Amino acid sequence: MVAALPPASQLDEKNFLTWYGEGGAHYGYISGTSFAAPEVAGVAALILAANPNLTNYQVPDILKQSASRSSADWTPAMGCGILDAGAALELATSRPASAWAETPNRAGAACSALGNAPATWPTEKNQTILFPALADKRLGGRDFEVKASATSSLAVTLSASGPCAVRAEKVHLTGVGWCTITASQDGNAEFNPAQPLTHQFHIGKAPRRGRHV
Repeated sequence: MVAALPPASQLDEKNFLTWYGEGGAHYGYISGTSFAAPEVAGVAALILAANPNLTNYQVPDILKQSASRSSADWTPAMGCGILDAGAALELATSRPASAWAETPNRAGAACSALGNAPATWPTEKNQTILFPALADKRLGGRDFEVKASATSSLAVTLSASGPCAVRAEKVHLTGVGWCTITASQDGNAEFNPAQPLTHQFHIGKAPRRGRHV
């Protein structure tokens, strides 16, 4: 990083590039983790300010994938490259966080050793809900089980609206009309939220019982 130095500095006597600017201002290039850590943290804050919808996994991915690796002095052993705040902000705002779900790769927040390699985020995988259609019912019938699952194998949540209710994955009929059952899965650190899936069915009047003479 570039640092402002006092008029006389020990860095002038060491292997650091220093120079004097206008008005006698003294500058120098300084390296080290003490300087790198706050710089990276600052750019991470800028990324989140520019796109607050990013997850904690996507921010370091953007930092690593936007780092400059074009220098002839850079090698894979040196990490992901040189921090580039401008490139990181451009990458963070190039598309909304939800659009990144179209890429199913999980990089584990790693960077590529090739300077021209494409970004490998998002780190979350997609999931889909499997929920078969529901047949019409008649009031007075027994509670029936609804089978809904997610390709991630995570538990699916069921909710009901209309003259019906969900109890322990079973639907209870409470009246005549249209019942709507929605299956959803909110995701976790590994999977994106699934697109909710909704099915409707009609609840008819209870069948008439025959009269006895």
